[in-house]
Amino acid sequence: MKDDKHNKIFLTWFAEEISELTTHFPQKRFDINIEPQQLFYQSTWDFLTKLSPYSAQLIIEITERVPQHFEYPSKNAILLESSLSKIKSLGYQVALDDVGSGQNSLGEVIKNYQNIDRLKFSTVCFRSVNDQIELDFLKSWIKLSKEYQLDIVVEGIETEEMAARFVDDDYYCLQQGFYWQLPEDVTSLN
Repeated sequence: MKDDKHNKIFLTWFAEEISELTTHFPQKRFDINIEPQQLFYQSTWDFLTKLSPYSAQLIIEITERVPQHFEYPSKNAILLESSLSKIKSLGYQVALDDVGSGQNSLGEVIKNYQNIDRLKFSTVCFRSVNDQIELDFLKSWIKLSKEYQLDIVVEGIETEEMAARFVDDDYYCLQQGFYWQLPEDVTSLN
């Protein structure tokens, strides 16, 4: 969102939709992506506060984009650290999307692991490299997630062969992608 006014318009509508979904489907969990830029806006915090009664059903997923608000990334890191703590204090689980890229770097994960529940790793950037390099890179993230007791999800699983590469007792992780389920309409949640 380009500013707090537009963010508020969108999040007001979205809060109504999420409230309805969580009420109608109390056994389902939903991930909500939040752009780091949105963490600068009061309307985002109003949105998260309003939805906090449903926090057991919601995971707040912070995307990897670096906010454009500050000139220096180190100031963004301060924002991320305080924001993750504040989101956790509202009762939500927190996921970092596309770890290893953008602001969701190894350093940020290590610095903030106590306020993170899940790491999401995208295979998209590895499509043009050797499968073994991808697997070795992911295994390092899985070891880190075990050390800090974080869930890890590998995104972008599109074939049985891809799914099989990430099945190993020592390197178990959750998987997400078209191989497991194609996107569905909300009406299919019943």
